[in-house]
Amino acid sequence: MQEKRKWYRRILGYRSGSKWKATLASAFYLFLLFNIVGVIFVDEPAPTLEENASEEAIEAEKVEAEEERKVQEAKEQEKAEEQAAKEIEETEKQKAREEEQKAKEEKEQEEQKVKEQEAAEKQAAKEKEKKQENSDKSSSEMINDYVLDHSYGIMLDYEGVKDVHAAFDEDSKTISLAIVVESATNEDYAKDLADSFIRSLSSGASIYGNEDLESPDKNNLGELYNYYDLHVVVATSSEEYIIQGFKAKGSQSLVY
Repeated sequence: MQEKRKWYRRILGYRSGSKWKATLASAFYLFLLFNIVGVIFVDEPAPTLEENASEEAIEAEKVEAEEERKVQEAKEQEKAEEQAAKEIEETEKQKAREEEQKAKEEKEQEEQKVKEQEAAEKQAAKEKEKKQENSDKSSSEMINDYVLDHSYGIMLDYEGVKDVHAAFDEDSKTISLAIVVESATNEDYAKDLADSFIRSLSSGASIYGNEDLESPDKNNLGELYNYYDLHVVVATSSEEYIIQGFKAKGSQSLVY
């Protein structure tokens, strides 16, 4: 019966049972084992001083760059906050200016309204006073015999005029003028005579009257007719009128 071989006799170098081969194989396997262990467990070589210094410099640069970045971000944040605060302040100032301007305009408008109201009241009082003065004036103060003689003398010198007459009604504040002319007088000439009579009476009142009145001009019949309504007639007889004219006091135009 064949003897069973031991397990180590199966390893290369131990099969023959020779001692010198076993010794050589053991040395080889130990050497191989040490190399494997060295490869697995031996640390990497320690860095040199230069490498350490370089790494520290790089790390320091990174730290410095990070610090600079943080400082820059802080500055930008501060600048943004200052800008926002400035914009808010400017907005508030603008709003305050607008409110001040609005208040100023409202005050000016109110003052203007007060002034206009005061002016209107003064004007109304002035007109009322003038109206009262006008109503107090009578034809006897503005038109006397000298005024009538002045006007009649002028009118009777016109061709075709036979007679003239002026009447005054203090109750209705009306002056009535009548011119009697020859039957051949036409309408245009009659209007010229009426205008002359109106102006001659107003001119005489400004010269000889007891009131200081403005005399007539080419655009104005005279201040006398600011106080009286006017009715003028040019006729060939009491029943045959050639023209009739009317003017309200204060108006400067005669309506035929």
